[in-house]
Amino acid sequence: MSAAYLKWQRIVNQLRFLYLDLTLTEEICGEAARAFQQYYSDFCERHDIDIRALMAEAYKDTPDPIAEHALPSEEKNIALQEENASDEEFDKLMEEAAEIHEEDSIHKAFYKVFKQLAKKLHPDRQPREMPPAAKEENMKLFKKAREALDDQRYFVLLDLAEQYNIELPTNYKEQSKWMSKEMKKVQNQIHDQRQTANYIFSECDTDTDRDELVKMVLREHYNYYV
Repeated sequence: MSAAYLKWQRIVNQLRFLYLDLTLTEEICGEAARAFQQYYSDFCERHDIDIRALMAEAYKDTPDPIAEHALPSEEKNIALQEENASDEEFDKLMEEAAEIHEEDSIHKAFYKVFKQLAKKLHPDRQPREMPPAAKEENMKLFKKAREALDDQRYFVLLDLAEQYNIELPTNYKEQSKWMSKEMKKVQNQIHDQRQTANYIFSECDTDTDRDELVKMVLREHYNYYV
């Protein structure tokens, strides 16, 4: 086994774990959301805080959404930017263009894996004599593969490919480079989720901790001190 393959295998496992961690973190936030909102409302009621008035004051200067919608698109006109860019800006644009090309190359490699999976799992490819339960299971796996391709969760396609003895893409260095960047993105997503009030609320052990959380939210969002 080559060092590139072993490094690739390690990164795939790390990315798989990070995605699982992100999913669980998001589920924790979702489960805690209702409980936090209830505690937040009860706290405001106990302290005679008119949350609607605070919200109205905080958002009174919010720009008109219709006017905002009329702003120019944020999509980049790379050709125009290149013409007027400084050397530093030009280098950055070239890096971004290279990343887009690299991402497209990785996607094409895994699209080939998906096509091979589709030949085995797509409903139109199932033998007539196959039991309905098996057809339904293959349909679920096909949808899973389709979603993995669309969401760029390529490790799911790798797992399915190994399950069905489909040849894996061997551009290990390119995959490792792309997956390393993806790991940083997922790590940032996990970090952001764990900074939310919902997640912090899930880790509060006492009402004192919960009260301090609500006070922090009121300070940060409305500049209101209890």
